[in-house]
Amino acid sequence: MSSDQHSRRRTLQTLEESLRTGVARLPDANHPGEQDAYSIDVFCQRNGISKSFYHKLQGQGLGPRTMRLGSRVLITREDARTWRKQRTAAPTPTA
Repeated sequence: MSSDQHSRRRTLQTLEESLRTGVARLPDANHPGEQDAYSIDVFCQRNGISKSFYHKLQGQGLGPRTMRLGSRVLITREDARTWRKQRTAAPTPTA
C-alpha cells in the first residue's frame, strides 16, 4: 500500500469515528489527538453552556460560526476559540 493510500485510509477511518462520536478529528501533525471540530453538544459541554442558550445566542447572531458536514453542524476549534475571545471582549450591558 502506498503512502498516499495509507493516508486516505487513515482519513476515512477518522471521519467514520467522527460520525460515531460526535467529534470531528482529522489527522493534524501540529496538534496530534486534538479535536478539529466539535458537535453542538460537545461545544456546549466544553464551554459550560446549555444547548438552549447556544441556540438563543445563534438566534441573536452571537453564537460561533458553524459548518455543515452532511446533516451535522460542527464548530471548528478555531471558530470556538474566536467566539470565546469575542465574548470575553464584548462589553457588558449596563442596567
